[in-house]
Amino acid sequence: FTDVKAKSFSQQSTLSSKTNIETVDPKDALDLVNRTDILSYQYKSDVKQGKTKRYTSLILDDVHDVSQYYAPDEFANDDRTGRDDGSAVGYLFLAVKELTRRIKNLEEKLNG
Repeated sequence: FTDVKAKSFSQQSTLSSKTNIETVDPKDALDLVNRTDILSYQYKSDVKQGKTKRYTSLILDDVHDVSQYYAPDEFANDDRTGRDDGSAVGYLFLAVKELTRRIKNLEEKLNG
């Protein structure tokens, strides 16, 4: 592993490059986000070097026959060796939209 630095990272997202476009229900996105196990951990290679930095994200279990942690395919790359941050961001946007909708509904009830 190596650190990569850049001002920004850009992923292909033009309409012309996409097909079979479907909407995702924000309620489903929120549910998927809420079910995903997010944990704090260290990399073995860092620990060997005496580093103590901790990271936080989902974990793709490549050790056990039955995964110890829930990490949906939507948040993993094709071979489940890494995260698909682009899709995760999309789901997080939808989850925020759903939470915003729920907050507005509650505010309307309170201010009725």
